[in-house]
Amino acid sequence: MTRPRSPACKTDESLPVLQRALADAALEVGSSAVLSIMENRVRTDDLKQALMRIANAPGESPGLRTNAVLALERYALSNQEYARLLQSAMEADALMDSQLAAAHWTPSSGN
Repeated sequence: MTRPRSPACKTDESLPVLQRALADAALEVGSSAVLSIMENRVRTDDLKQALMRIANAPGESPGLRTNAVLALERYALSNQEYARLLQSAMEADALMDSQLAAAHWTPSSGN
């Protein structure tokens, strides 16, 4: 049995809004768009390309990159796209780990 789609996830209505949100410079807006794509299972080639750009962008927040990678797990990917996505996921994880380590490190702790 398939779950009924909510009106908010009709691709023809939500696609332009999601595309603008994914391109928005505000982290909260992009994060909300990625989560909306994940929750509503909206899939188009344009959204896939936007998510790939986010996942592969070294300047993006590691959390946003990781969420883009997770959203892309629902898409069919070529071997090349999949390999690049794995690399991006590892880069985002390493950056997130280093940021967490830096946030917990203090000169007096010696760690």
